Amino acid sequence: MVNSEHMNKNTKGMLFFILLAFIVGVPSITIFGAKGYLPFSILWAISMVFALKIEKEKKKANVKTLKEIIAFTEGNPNLETLQKQRNNRKYFVEKVTIYTCIRSNCIHLSVGNRIRNRAFYEAIKTSQQNSKKQGHQNPWFFED
Repeated sequence: MVNSEHMNKNTKGMLFFILLAFIVGVPSITIFGAKGYLPFSILWAISMVFALKIEKEKKKANVKTLKEIIAFTEGNPNLETLQKQRNNRKYFVEKVTIYTCIRSNCIHLSVGNRIRNRAFYEAIKTSQQNSKKQGHQNPWFFED
């Protein structure tokens, strides 16, 4: 069985580094610009390592709901009965919904980028045609 003390330690570590990332990251981004993302990214990555450790522990103990997590951390012996009461159909529907939302956002972003890129290309092409009509030669425009 997984020890809940490890889970508590990892949770505190994750929260500490997330808080530290915001305390250090926001001023560094405002002061240093794009270079300020480096300390923020490093601290955020460390917090995600702790989060992955927590998820591994939850997966080992087969803990999914909030009731199960609380029972696990308190060392409650009736964890198996809570796991049997879990509504697996509900979790299947949630997983499908989450996957569908993520997939639709990816499609939306992809289509939006294509539309934006096409509009940008058309604007450059129109500008190039107008420039040629006026007799200007600009090396930045595309050739047909």
